[in-house]
Amino acid sequence: MASVSAHTDQQNLPADSAFRGQGHMNFQIQFAKRMDAVPLTRDYIADHDRTLSLV
Repeated sequence: MASVSAHTDQQNLPADSAFRGQGHMNFQIQFAKRMDAVPLTRDYIADHDRTLSLV
């Protein structure tokens, strides 16, 4: 499995470089029929990550 991981990392280098050094961005959009079906912000992701780091 280590060789698969190393190969994947090599494939991601151009994308990583583009985001870090060339000003590329990523936009994420959530679609829902009702406005109250999804949160207005993506704070719930950071909150979840914080709870995982405490464990």
